[in-house]
Amino acid sequence: MSQSDLAPHKGPATSPSQVLKLIKEARASRSVPNLIGMYLIGIDLRGADLAEVNLVGAKLSGGRLAGADLHNANLSRCFMMKLDLVKANLNGSNLGGSNLSGADMSGAFLVRAYMIKADLSDARLDGADMSGAILTGAILTGARLNRARLKWADLRDADLRRADLTEADLSEANLGGTRLLRSQLSQFDNRPLDLSRALITDDLPSDPALPNNPPAPVVSVNQESTTRPAMRILNPQEPPPEVSQEALLQANFLIGSQPDQTLQPAQPSLEQLADLLEQLEHSRQRVKELEELSARRVRDQAARMEHLARDRDTKIEEVQQLQTQNSALSERVAALENEREHLTERVKALERLLAKKEEAQFTTLAVQVQELQSTPANGSSRRKGREQRHIAIEAKLNDANEMLDDLESQVMIALGDPVRMRGLNTQIEQVKRFIRGLETELDEN
Repeated sequence: MSQSDLAPHKGPATSPSQVLKLIKEARASRSVPNLIGMYLIGIDLRGADLAEVNLVGAKLSGGRLAGADLHNANLSRCFMMKLDLVKANLNGSNLGGSNLSGADMSGAFLVRAYMIKADLSDARLDGADMSGAILTGAILTGARLNRARLKWADLRDADLRRADLTEADLSEANLGGTRLLRSQLSQFDNRPLDLSRALITDDLPSDPALPNNPPAPVVSVNQESTTRPAMRILNPQEPPPEVSQEALLQANFLIGSQPDQTLQPAQPSLEQLADLLEQLEHSRQRVKELEELSARRVRDQAARMEHLARDRDTKIEEVQQLQTQNSALSERVAALENEREHLTERVKALERLLAKKEEAQFTTLAVQVQELQSTPANGSSRRKGREQRHIAIEAKLNDANEMLDDLESQVMIALGDPVRMRGLNTQIEQVKRFIRGLETELDEN
């Protein structure tokens, strides 16, 4: 990710409730909360739990995070100008390459924080605990570090020009190659300062207040207090004051018997070396714990992904089965619709046939009745026989009508049932035969 990718941009800022919801969801799934590159300009997260959150490249300028818990958080290459971090917990956090210019970090906890090449120019770090912090190459020009705790801090090649380090604890701090022009320093608790390879000249010719080759400034010891001697870097344009050997000895520098002998810094004690070894062992244990945690999270994530993949395959199979069943049901419905139409046509044809037969039978009976009425009186016996046959035929016709009505009702009920329709077809054939028998009998009469 390049620096241009992390440049501030215009856009809607994420609300605090959204941020806290994302963090809660990530922790519920036992994964690292990921807020990489988020636009959080001016956000108010005072006192929020942001421990171990990944905020690489996030835009937090002007925000309010006072009292927030950011220990072990990844805040590298973030934009945090004028951010309120008063008394925030940043122990073990990664602030490498971040822009914290003008930020208020008074009373903040930055123990073993990683701040390589961080921009802390004009930042307020009064009373901040930066013990063991890595500030290699950091920019602290104009920063306020009054009473700041910088024990064991690594300030190699850091830029502390014009910084205020009044009463700051720099015991066992490494200031190799550090720029200290115009900085205000006073020693804390009579402990030695590591100024090996310290750069106390301003070698940047771009400063208009200095000539191209300024003379080297000198260290001046303020003897106003014998219990807490102060050291400051004088302007190279000012004349060097008188410095006695007693004052230099009070500043914990070793000086030889010859007046022109080079000053040598105090050597670390066995206790200091033991403390450093203890810190190193603690760091190794911390790295091992982080590696185990990372491996466990990777395994958990892989198991969750495998479980989700199995669930997805099961759901896909269920959907495919439902689609197959739906297709089969659609085909069945279409077949039943076709069969219903076919049966409807047959019923209509049967109704027309029965109507024609009934009409023909009544016409024949009417003719027979007329013939009987026109028969002479001497043929009474014959008339009686015809009347009896007429009554029998009428009874049969009534039976045929009842059978026809019953058949129609059964046909309407059996629509869509192929088995019953086959039975009805058999009955229809029986009715047809019965009707043909009546026709034959009428013809004989």
